[in-house]
Amino acid sequence: MLLVYFSVFCKTKLGILSCLRVNVHSISFQVLALENNVMELQMFLDKAQADLAAAKEELDIMETEHKELADEYIALKTSHVQLTADYQKEVQCTYMH
Repeated sequence: MLLVYFSVFCKTKLGILSCLRVNVHSISFQVLALENNVMELQMFLDKAQADLAAAKEELDIMETEHKELADEYIALKTSHVQLTADYQKEVQCTYMH
């Protein structure tokens, strides 16, 4: 019912001006809503990029720590093998005498 009245009203000169104002207002509101969506998406993108940069930095730190731990493990393993070999030699010498 309202739509029929509105379409009849828009056919008069005064009605056309009112319809144009309503359309301009409606379009302005839509533009503002879309601009708001763009700003929200830009803020979301900025946060996601900052989170990604922080995660990459944390990954770099963890990879460095992993390499250091792997190097320490190799050094400890080498030392253990050498100490075991030395112990075995000492034990053999003790039993031979």
